[in-house]
Parts: sequence; C-alpha cells; structure tokens
Amino acid sequence: MRYLHMTLPNLSKRELLVLRALYRNSRLSIEEISGETGISRNTVAQIIKKLENEGTIQGYTVRMNDDKLETVIAVVNGPIDIPDHMVYEDYSLSNGKHLLVMDRSALSMNFPYEYLWVSTGRRYGKAMEARTARICDYCGKIIVSDPIIVHSHNRDYYVCCPNCEHDLKKRLKMES
Repeated sequence: MRYLHMTLPNLSKRELLVLRALYRNSRLSIEEISGETGISRNTVAQIIKKLENEGTIQGYTVRMNDDKLETVIAVVNGPIDIPDHMVYEDYSLSNGKHLLVMDRSALSMNFPYEYLWVSTGRRYGKAMEARTARICDYCGKIIVSDPIIVHSHNRDYYVCCPNCEHDLKKRLKMES
C-alpha cells in the first residue's frame, strides 16, 4: 500500500482540488473527479500525471470498513513465520516480544503465541483522528487542529478557521 504524500508545497488551487478528491476516494475516475471539481477531464488527467511524476502522489490505497473485519491480536516471543499480507501491524515491545494485529486467516498458521485475542470491531479515538490529514475545503491549507464541519447539500465540508467557515457558507448560499 502507498499513501498520498501530504506535504503540499506550491500547489495550485486546481491541483489541491484534484488531490482532495483523490484523498476522499482514490478510486474515482478522471470523469468523476472532473464532475466533482469542475475541472475539464483533460486538465484533471494532466494534473494527476504531473503529481505522480513529481512524487506528490506516490500511489493509491483502499480504505476498508474495519468494523466488518475480525482481527487476531497476539503476543509472540519473537519473529514468527507468517506471510506479510496477513499482518496488519507488528509492534516490537521493550521486553523483546511482538504484539501482532493480523487477519483472522492467520489462525490457520498454527503459530506459537503467548496470548491471543480475536477482535470483532474497532473504534478510533481522537488521537487517531488527528493523525489523518485534512485539507480546508475553502482555502486549501492543511487543517492542523480539529476541523470545523459545514453541512450543505448533503455534503460535509471541512474548514480550518471561522473565517473560512463564514466565507464558505457565503459561497454555498450564492451557489444555491
């Protein structure tokens, strides 16, 4: 898996619009991005190609519904022979052991473990939300604190400050 590189120096407003659309859903077609952003299909294709060539877009990823997954959490005494595609996370602990978060199919591997749990769901706390970069839907800057959410036309817009919130609401009223 690769991720969208979020240091965004000197990007145009159009480039930010395309990146924002891809960040929300990396499986959008050029036509869908064009419709969402109001930028022509040819220009969207050129922007994506340019951002890929410059290394700003390093690849695309899939977001899974973690609530539907069953994961296995195990404490093991050291490295074990489990295929990488089954291991979601591997934490090296200070006592030399490893805490592994794995796909449920790893249970079929019969690996030696000290502790083992099966998880039927996941909930993220505020700290995890803060690790996800968001871009202001009005000015295009990266939102570094909790975003202000503006609801309009069955969509959520994220803004970085009260000024952007005011200006976005004003613009959305004009478009209605």
